[in-house]
Amino acid sequence: MLREFLLVGFLVIIILAIIYLDRAVGTRYRPDLRGPKGWPIIGNLLLTLEYGHDIHDHFYEKHLLYGKNLSYYFDSTFTIPVVGRFLACNYPEGVEYILKTNSANFPKGPVIQKLLSDFIGDGIFSKFATAFNYASLVLSEPFLNPLWPITEEFTTRASRMRNACKTARDVANDIIQSRRIEISKNEKIPNDLLSLCMNAIDEDGRQLNDNELIYMILNLILAGRDSTAQAITWMIYEIIKNPRVEIAILKEINSLLKESNQVPTYDSLHEFAYTTATFYESLRLHPSVPANVKTCLKDDVLPGGVPIYAGDMIGWSSYTMGRTKEIWGEDAYEFKPERFLKGKEISKPNPYKYPMFNAGPRNW
Repeated sequence: MLREFLLVGFLVIIILAIIYLDRAVGTRYRPDLRGPKGWPIIGNLLLTLEYGHDIHDHFYEKHLLYGKNLSYYFDSTFTIPVVGRFLACNYPEGVEYILKTNSANFPKGPVIQKLLSDFIGDGIFSKFATAFNYASLVLSEPFLNPLWPITEEFTTRASRMRNACKTARDVANDIIQSRRIEISKNEKIPNDLLSLCMNAIDEDGRQLNDNELIYMILNLILAGRDSTAQAITWMIYEIIKNPRVEIAILKEINSLLKESNQVPTYDSLHEFAYTTATFYESLRLHPSVPANVKTCLKDDVLPGGVPIYAGDMIGWSSYTMGRTKEIWGEDAYEFKPERFLKGKEISKPNPYKYPMFNAGPRNW
């Protein structure tokens, strides 16, 4: 009996290896696409595991290797068991199609939604910071380890993640309940984001419940804490590397701020054009959100005529796009805040060639 079972299993593997000769099992044969050659049945699993924390540099290398061999609108592809096929689209026209033209067909998808839902819902102090930092680290796991749904069940990561999420939600709930107590005592309430969210009313006249407010707080902190710290850190790094930029910033600051008033106001920030351009240029080369992924809901065709099928994952790398000469010119590798200036005013580029926090006005 055991011999027959092993024989059948061996034959199944042989058949699958023949069918899925260079791609992950369950994925569609795509001779029209180019990318790193995969292994039978497991596709590019070993390659993606090898990337580790250098994944964004590897994405950029693959862009240079395969992106020039296809249409301007498409880079490369690879396949991973369970996850399926991933397509890389690192050009403005493709990003615009995904985020704007047909955005309804490209939601986050079940893989990303499952990963994020426990922590920030559908829509962070010592103990809280520890929990938040751990949860943020685990959120990057699918990009570093495609087998995370399996490996997390055989390690302590799953239970630690659940505990970290519970701690973060408990702290957020304490903040909300404290604010409700302040409101009940008719104390002076600050006009902050929490108050705005608590007072918000939807089209049906309904306010957000506590659970929705908890996830709202976690979303705000997740989106605004580490991303801001990273952006400022990289900006300072580039200023140190480029003394001429530092001199230009100091000249601008000294020309706009007076001895009697050395603190800029919110309304005056737009006057600091060169400083703002330096910040934008830093984000171009060091994006706080270096990559993003969506899932195709229904069969579709990308700009340039590249088909994409339901269930395929498609992503773009802001890290790669910020270094692409076809987008930014031959000086794409250079740190030049002047590229964001038109005379003495800020020159805003097409948001789809600069999708540092996805596209749209919030980029600016």
